[in-house]
Amino acid sequence: IPEISNTYFSLDFTQYVIQAILQYAKEVYVDNLSKKEDARDNFQCCLILEEAHTLVPENLGVGGDYGASKAVIDKISQIALQGRKYRVGFILVSQRTATVKKTVLNQCNTMIAFRAYDETSFTFLSNYFGDEYVREIIHLKNDGDSRYVIVSGKAVVADRPIIVEVKK
Repeated sequence: IPEISNTYFSLDFTQYVIQAILQYAKEVYVDNLSKKEDARDNFQCCLILEEAHTLVPENLGVGGDYGASKAVIDKISQIALQGRKYRVGFILVSQRTATVKKTVLNQCNTMIAFRAYDETSFTFLSNYFGDEYVREIIHLKNDGDSRYVIVSGKAVVADRPIIVEVKK
């Protein structure tokens, strides 16, 4: 995408790419079912939405055409919700969870949080990690070659959030 702002073009382009990938995944799934093969064997895809707040924003503000923008954002969100069934996963990357559509964020099965300072992100993350862990987010260290993150969800074996060192 030529620009990172949430223009109607970037939203529309993202929708068409994601929709095409999901359509292909559905065709592979149906084709495998008709051949009595395991429908999960032949295709899997993980899409990374960098700057997710520009592609699935919580609040609209795209070119003044809120109706058209809302429809595209809702379509992207719906695809993200359906994708897992067809082995299409998403990684959302954003500096502020407050500005990413909550319908999509709530589908995340693993959350990784770097050091943060804004209260709106803390509110969302406290629902995910719990208040005691969110209070630690502002104290996570960034030492030269390492950063520390709080991780919770299916990607970790622990029953509660853990702090992990991530080396450059």
